[in-house]
Amino acid sequence: MTSALSPRARSEYVATVLQSGAAGEVTPGSTLHRTGPIARALGTVRHATARMRGRQSSVGFLAVIRRADGAFVVNVDAGTRDHAADLLHLVREQLATMTVSQFERAWGIDKRAETIIQRHLDRQELGAPIRGRRSLRSAG
Repeated sequence: MTSALSPRARSEYVATVLQSGAAGEVTPGSTLHRTGPIARALGTVRHATARMRGRQSSVGFLAVIRRADGAFVVNVDAGTRDHAADLLHLVREQLATMTVSQFERAWGIDKRAETIIQRHLDRQELGAPIRGRRSLRSAG
């Protein structure tokens, strides 16, 4: 049960479908992917449906964007036009009914990880190498 005073997720996030190749080039590698339980379930259903019908091209990506800084916090394949409309409707309904913490938990949004990464990047820009237990392992 949620409190009537708890802010809804729509106060912090907005959802939209972005077309592939649109301004800003939304591609899987250029934005953040989340794999919360809802995203995994929707991806599984969309994939199974696409296999049954034969492969149809995707209209783009469902993007959930943080209002405060415009950061992409969720980016999943939207599927066909019908899937994209249903997915967008579902996410907007969740934004209107779930609290911020419920929505973040359901979609796998972890603000702590983003804060740690940003702190790491800020410290590296100062020219000081980061070593020890606070350092992040290199991806390369």
